[in-house]
Amino acid sequence: MSILEPDDFGDRWYVAGLNQIGHMVAGGAAVVVFGMVGAAICIAALELWQYYRRSAVKADTITDTAFWAYGMAFGTAVWFLPSVILLGGAWMGLVWYMSR
Repeated sequence: MSILEPDDFGDRWYVAGLNQIGHMVAGGAAVVVFGMVGAAICIAALELWQYYRRSAVKADTITDTAFWAYGMAFGTAVWFLPSVILLGGAWMGLVWYMSR
């Protein structure tokens, strides 16, 4: 599993949640390192590259972008880490429920 590998994780709900937690944390870190505009440009370029060059599934691109954006928007908030754990858990449950 890598944050640079496109994957929709189909029936691997636990890994899907961990992957999206990684996107949220990396989104917050990208804002700290590159600033909001720089992070947005880097993340958009990465997701477009994965979609057009690495054959990522559209659903993977959309969900990755949403979790990146959450991390970018709230990465410096005090309640960020608890919310990441809750959202990641909710995502794991949703993927698990849909894959049944």
